[in-house]
Amino acid sequence: MRIAKDAVVTFNYVVSTEGKEVDRSDPANPLIYIHGRSQMVAGLEERIEGSEAGSHHEFSVPPEKGYGVFDQDLEVGVPVDAFPEQFRERIMPGFRFQAEHPSKDGQMVVFTVSSVDDGKARASGNHPMAGKTLSFVVDVVAVREATAEELEHGHIHGGVGCGMRDGSCSGDHCSRDGDDAHGHDHH
Repeated sequence: MRIAKDAVVTFNYVVSTEGKEVDRSDPANPLIYIHGRSQMVAGLEERIEGSEAGSHHEFSVPPEKGYGVFDQDLEVGVPVDAFPEQFRERIMPGFRFQAEHPSKDGQMVVFTVSSVDDGKARASGNHPMAGKTLSFVVDVVAVREATAEELEHGHIHGGVGCGMRDGSCSGDHCSRDGDDAHGHDHH
């Protein structure tokens, strides 16, 4: 079977940027996803579409097809006292919050605090890989049709694609719409 929309794809990968490896799959637990459902960066899906199990790929993905171009407007400074009082003591590097895009009305963005100095939190709404060209090495392990239930739920049942490393997939886990708990951030 060839990789096409709604196919379940199992693959191993290594991704680097600027000559440094930034992520890799565990060969004992390859990544599994439903193709064509925006679960991976667009450039990765485009480059492996049409290939079969056993295929090997090496390619680069530009920022526009990866994690986006770097948006300077998403680098912000927020006074700590602008946050609700009950959250202020938690404002530290790594704290995440959602707010409207500073220059695009109505567009919500998740920001991550990088530092706090003199009562001001520095935060970014850019993905850490925004603006970077991604270099991939991908080995496709398996390709199969998704079940009707997998397509309805939007994720794989059983194995790591479900997010459960032990191969189980509980009803509670599967009922969390859009929750991808297997430890990777693909958007």
